Amino acid sequence: MKHEEDIAAPAPAIKPRLVPLIEISESQCRYPVLPASSAPGKFLFCGLPVARGHTFCPYHHALCWHAKHVAHPGGPVPIHRRMGR
Repeated sequence: MKHEEDIAAPAPAIKPRLVPLIEISESQCRYPVLPASSAPGKFLFCGLPVARGHTFCPYHHALCWHAKHVAHPGGPVPIHRRMGR
């Protein structure tokens, strides 16, 4: 989970290219940005460049993925404690 300071930080300004699904390539970000009923696939995608083997541009990758989970030091937390009981 992201920390409060990460969430409160201003997002960098990006300008997605708004590429329809039928035109997107492997080297472009496939993050759905805008619904578009007239576009094939019904969405327009970011379309910014991606690193080889990645699906999203750095900005959208950061939105979708979190750092590796760190295990609770005392082992798994029982469900009743997670639910606030």
